[in-house]
Amino acid sequence: MEPRTASIDTIRHFNRTYVPAMRLLDRSYLDTGMSTLETAALLEIGAHAGCSARDISRTLNMDKGYLSRAIARFEKEGLVERKPSSADSRVQTLRLTAAGKDTEARLAQRGAQIVENAFPNATDEELARVADAMRTILALLER
Repeated sequence: MEPRTASIDTIRHFNRTYVPAMRLLDRSYLDTGMSTLETAALLEIGAHAGCSARDISRTLNMDKGYLSRAIARFEKEGLVERKPSSADSRVQTLRLTAAGKDTEARLAQRGAQIVENAFPNATDEELARVADAMRTILALLER
């Protein structure tokens, strides 16, 4: 078994390779006009309809001011709607509008294409091995 520091170096090297390959640092992620973080916030709203900005900020470890501006922009663009929480009227819940759901679907399609493009020569078996490795990573991160 390699020393812990060597494992950490390998993980860091992976991240430096993976992040640009998935275009995660693009100024306009997936050609949406949104940053990767804004896109993540929109997808989080879609995945957890009725969530609050506080929920998203905690989940994504996102600056509250940045998130607030992103949500205001989403609302202005007709992607998100806010409603008072039935449990606490001081809290605004967030949901995607029909246009927001369309944007979410386009993001899923574009995201899948980015992954497909990142592994152009991988066989189905190789891609399955990559997915298995990522499930292992997720299990360890979520524990």
